[in-house]
Amino acid sequence: MKEISGRQLYYAFAAGGQAVIAQREDLNKMNVYPVPDGDTGSNLSFTLKNIIEQTQISQSAGETMQSLAESALSGARGNSGILFAQFVNGMAENIGDATHLSIEKFSSAVSHAAKTAYGAISNPVEGTMLTVMKDFGDSLKEKHLTAKDFVSLLKVGMRVVKKSLASTKDKLEALKKANVIDAGAKGFAAFLEGFMEFIEQGAHVDHLQDDARPEIRFSAKAEHHDEIDVDEDLTFRYCTEGYVAGENIDLENIRSRLGSYGDSLIVAGSKKMARVHIHTDHPDKIFQTLRDFGEIREQKADDMHRQYQMVHARKFEIALVIDSTCDLPDTVLDEHQIYEVPLMVNFGDMQFLDGLTLKTQKFYKLLSSEKAHPTTSQPNIKTFSKLYDHLTSHYTSVISISMSSGLSGTYNSAKQAADSIDGAKISVVDSRETASGLGLLALNAARDIGKGLSHEEVVRNIHSNRDRTHSFVSARSLKYFVRGGRVSPLKGFIGKLINLKPIIGVDDEGKAFFRQKAYSYRQSDEKILAMIQELHETKGIQNFAIVHGQDEEHAKAMAEEITRRTGVSPEYVDDITPVLGAHAGPGAMDIAVITRKS
Repeated sequence: MKEISGRQLYYAFAAGGQAVIAQREDLNKMNVYPVPDGDTGSNLSFTLKNIIEQTQISQSAGETMQSLAESALSGARGNSGILFAQFVNGMAENIGDATHLSIEKFSSAVSHAAKTAYGAISNPVEGTMLTVMKDFGDSLKEKHLTAKDFVSLLKVGMRVVKKSLASTKDKLEALKKANVIDAGAKGFAAFLEGFMEFIEQGAHVDHLQDDARPEIRFSAKAEHHDEIDVDEDLTFRYCTEGYVAGENIDLENIRSRLGSYGDSLIVAGSKKMARVHIHTDHPDKIFQTLRDFGEIREQKADDMHRQYQMVHARKFEIALVIDSTCDLPDTVLDEHQIYEVPLMVNFGDMQFLDGLTLKTQKFYKLLSSEKAHPTTSQPNIKTFSKLYDHLTSHYTSVISISMSSGLSGTYNSAKQAADSIDGAKISVVDSRETASGLGLLALNAARDIGKGLSHEEVVRNIHSNRDRTHSFVSARSLKYFVRGGRVSPLKGFIGKLINLKPIIGVDDEGKAFFRQKAYSYRQSDEKILAMIQELHETKGIQNFAIVHGQDEEHAKAMAEEITRRTGVSPEYVDDITPVLGAHAGPGAMDIAVITRKS
C-alpha cells in the first residue's frame, strides 16, 4: 500500500481513536504530569470521540484531513487533547488539498505536525507527548525514501515510538518518582498502534456503506485500580479551556496576554479558530481577555483540586454531583468533596460559566449596565457525560441532584448522560427545588454519605427530604421577572404602581408559583416569617438556609429572627446564584426550610 485515500485516512484515525478509548482507564491511572488529576485518558478519549463522530468523510485526503483537524480542535479536551488537536491541525496544514497521501507526503505532514505541536505550548517540556511526536516525525522523515510501502514505514516509526515512550520516565522527575511513563505520550502511542493496525490489515473501506462510523460508548469499570502515590502539587486550581472563533486570530498575541495568569498554557489552532488551555486561579480573567480575539464558542473551568481528590484522596465511595443553581458555600463543597456542574449565564453574545467565569459582583454590575437581560442555559449532555465517566472510574456509584425539571432542562441533560454510560450506577434525582432548597437537599445527602449510608438509603432520604422542603423567595419588585419574560409587562406595570413585593414558592411539581403578595419590604418579611413559624408549630423545622442577592445584612437579620422564633440556627447564609439572580434581581432573598414531619 503506497497511497492513502481520504476514506482510508478517516478509518485509520477512527481505529487509532478506538485503541485510545480502550485504554482510557489505564491512561487515567498513570496520569502524573503536568498535574496528577487522573483525566488524561478521558480527555484524549473525548477528543477522539468527537473526531470519529463529527468528521466529514471525503474521498479526498486533503478534505478529510481538514475536517479531522476542525473536529479535533472543536472537541479537544485537556492538555493532551489540545496538543493532539494541534498535531492534527499541523498535518492538515501541510497536506493542503492533496487528493491522496503518498509515503513522502504523509511523512512530511507528520514531521510538520510535530513542530506545530511544539509551537502551541509556551514552555515545551521533554518527556511528554511532544517528545514522542517529534521522534515519530523524525523517524518517518529519515526512512520514507527507503520504505517500500506504508506498512514498512509505520513499523520503523513504531519501533522508534516504543523506545521514545520508555524514555519519558527518565526525562521527567515527576514520572521517575511515580515510576510511570507519560500518560499523554502513551495515549499518542496507542493511537499510532491502532492507526497502523488498520493499515496493516489492508485499509479496506469499500465494504463500508454510507460512510458508516464506529459506535463509541463509554462503559463504567467495575474494578478500581490501585492508585499511584503522588503528592498534590497544584500551583493553580482551575484547568481552564476556551474555544474562540474569529478572523485573523493572533495566536502569539493570545499567548503573550495570557501568560501571566497561570501555567501549562497551550494555544492551538489557526487564524479562524483557537483552542486555549491554561491552569489558573482566575478563569474569569482568561475569558475576559479571549473576548478581544473573537466569539467564545465554548468554555470550561475544571477544578483540579477536586479531580486530585477524586483520584488520590477520596473520602467516600459515593460521589455527589450538583449543578450551579445549588447554593452551597465553597467551604461546604470542599468539606464534602461535592462536584459542581455550572450552568451558562448569557448577556447578549457574552457567555459565562455560572460562578466560575462570572462572579457575583461582576454579575450585578452587568445586570445594571447591560441593555440585554441575562438569559440562562443548561449544561449540555456531553458536560455531564464527561464528569460521570470520570467519576465512575473512581467511585462505586454516583448520586446527582439537579435543579427542578419544572424550571430547567438540566435534569433531563443529566439523566440522558447517565443513561449513556453502560454499567454505571448513577442516580439522577430531580430536586424540584433550586438555590437554597437544592442546597439543603445536597447538604443532607452529603452528610448521609459521610455517615456511611448506602447508595439506596441516601437516594431514599433525598426524596423524603424533598417532600418536606419549602422555599420562600422574596423580590424587591417584578422588574426582573418582566425583563426575563416570566411576568407580562402589563402585570409588571400594575405591580410597580401598587408597589407589589411578590413572595414566590415552588410547588410539588417543581414549578414556581406566587405564594402571597406584599406591598412593602417589612410586610414581605413578616408574611414569610409567619409562614415559617406556622410550619415550625405544626411540623417542626429540621434545618434552614438563606441566600441573598447582595443584601447580606437583611439576610442575616432574617436568619436571626427565624432562629429566635424556632430555636433552629441556619446551616448557612450565602450569596444567591446568578442564575436565580437573573430572574429575581438584586436584593432578592431565598429561604428554604426542611420540616421534620410531612
